[in-house]
Amino acid sequence: MGAGMFFCRRPEAIKHAFAITTSYMPNAIAGDTVDPYTTTAQWSRRAIGFKVFMALAELGTSGYGELIERLAQMGDYLRKRLRQLGWEVVNETMLPVVCFTHPDMVNQTKHYLNLIG
Repeated sequence: MGAGMFFCRRPEAIKHAFAITTSYMPNAIAGDTVDPYTTTAQWSRRAIGFKVFMALAELGTSGYGELIERLAQMGDYLRKRLRQLGWEVVNETMLPVVCFTHPDMVNQTKHYLNLIG
C-alpha cells in the first residue's frame, strides 16, 4: 500500500474536507491536538504514514526533494525513449507517471473490437 502526504496552510479546510463522525471511530480530541482520524483520508490506518515519516527522517527534506527530482527526470527519460522507439505516450504530466501504447496494439485492438461487434 502506498503512502503520501498532502500539505495545506489552512487547517480549517482540512478539518472540513475530512470531517466525519461514525460510531466506529473515536470521539473527537479536545483542544489544539491534531487527530489523524479527523484530518486524513486513512482514518484507522495511522501507521501508513510511518513510511513517509521514516523516509523524511532518513533523507531530510532536501534529500527527499532530490529523490523526487530524480524520479521526475527518470519519467522524462522514459517518455523520450519510448517515443524514440515508436511508442505513443498518451498522457502529459510533470509527474513520473507514463501511460503509453504502441500504434500496432491500437490497430489490433480496433480490429478485434470490430470482429466482436
